[in-house]
Amino acid sequence: MSGQSAFWRNCATLLLLLFVTPWCASVPIQGVVQEALRNGPLHQGHFSGFAFELVLSRLSMIDQSIMQLRHDVRSLQERDQLADNITRLEQRLDTVEARLLETNALGVQIGDQQTRINSLSADLLSISNRQSQLETTIASFGQRHHGRRPHHHHGHRG
Repeated sequence: MSGQSAFWRNCATLLLLLFVTPWCASVPIQGVVQEALRNGPLHQGHFSGFAFELVLSRLSMIDQSIMQLRHDVRSLQERDQLADNITRLEQRLDTVEARLLETNALGVQIGDQQTRINSLSADLLSISNRQSQLETTIASFGQRHHGRRPHHHHGHRG
């Protein structure tokens, strides 16, 4: 009976390994099962040679499937990573685009201010020209009336 209990213990261990072994583990299940079967009560006829080979070939296929699944999982993880990177890049692009729009808006505002400044400086220039014209006019007017007065003759002396 001790052989049989050891066999079931090994089966339980195997099941535990199947459920507990993480994806990344590289322990081939086939090897674990072979070990479990080797310690099992083969001599009691629980497994004939044919059944044993069949089980092992099935396990080999399962192993290959698991390897493929691990590979697929790794590929999916890499794809997820790429998708995350793309999302991050898109977010950065959105930020850059928003900043560009803000900058453009500022540029338009600055352009408006510049136009106003140009208009004001043109007004200022025309005012200053007018002022200097007025000063010139006033100066010439002053010279005419407050400079040497023209000599008036009030009659002829005889």
